[in-house]
Amino acid sequence: MRLSVEVLQRAYRRLRPLWFQMEPERAHHFNMALLKIVAPWIGAPVASPWLRRKVGGVAMVHPVGLAAGFDKNGRWVDVLARLGFAFIEVGAVTPRPQPGNPRPRMWRFSQHQALLNRMGFNNEGADAVLRHLEKQQRPIPVGVNIGKNKDTPHSRAAEDYAAVALRLAPAADFFTVNVSSPNTPGLRELQKGDFLTRILTTVQEALAGYAGRVPPLWLKISPDLSEKELEVIASVCVEAGVRAVVATNTTVHYGVVPVGGRSGGLSGAPLRGRAARVRKRLRALLPASVDVVASGGLMNPVDIVQALQGGSRAAEVFTGLVYYGPALVGHTLALLENALKEGRIEGAGNP
Repeated sequence: MRLSVEVLQRAYRRLRPLWFQMEPERAHHFNMALLKIVAPWIGAPVASPWLRRKVGGVAMVHPVGLAAGFDKNGRWVDVLARLGFAFIEVGAVTPRPQPGNPRPRMWRFSQHQALLNRMGFNNEGADAVLRHLEKQQRPIPVGVNIGKNKDTPHSRAAEDYAAVALRLAPAADFFTVNVSSPNTPGLRELQKGDFLTRILTTVQEALAGYAGRVPPLWLKISPDLSEKELEVIASVCVEAGVRAVVATNTTVHYGVVPVGGRSGGLSGAPLRGRAARVRKRLRALLPASVDVVASGGLMNPVDIVQALQGGSRAAEVFTGLVYYGPALVGHTLALLENALKEGRIEGAGNP
């Protein structure tokens, strides 16, 4: 017997109030344990062949993926693929294991459909992530979101990024350089031109010496950048051969969300407008050869379709999955297929 994502959706909506009473990290791991049990019986939604495309140098069956942070250690790629994602980013991964910031380090603001996190790149390290990925079939493209260890000085940050990329190249379809998390002290300083150029070129040089297929390089940026900073980043991306820019990470501008003195990166609906503005400007600054991948504030199928209509080549979700539920991809694919029929988006594949 096959379980449709619609069945999972109804169960999730019914049980979500109970899960939302649990501490967010605990609820996440509990839900993933349940999903792993039922995964073999889930009938994943099927996309129209007209939705196929290349994104940042990677072939995708459709444009909807899962953002980094949901599967930090690459343990659940095969399970999450059953929800219909076309690709997944695992991580962020650092060269050495690190515990991240003390708990609690994630909070829900359900009335605002938002999450606040200060995870701090908690992960098992590059060696462990490679082992987890090699044990799985990896039925969809897997990107590895890469970062530096907290105790690595900025002067040696490029070495950390290159080390993770070289270690995980056998199991990665692309790499996303993460210089935009607000939860590692000073990390966003690495978005500045000189630091960013050094990181990207060092990673590219390291991968050039890899004997196998070289995964393309993506970059994930902050939604809190100025116009001048976006111009510099766009220029650096072109010079360094970046194939896609993920826009955006979380914000440190909380607006009306009552964070109560807590700190970290805010995701979800309050990020929608800020992230959309960055994507629009970035699309204008970048040549067509560099794709924009939407992330941030994508809470439902309409948000995702609008991001794609606005020039993004693909979209990644995280907080939207938490609040909307496991049918998010399936419902988005249905809406995208309607948009294709009505001419609101162009068929991008070779069916």
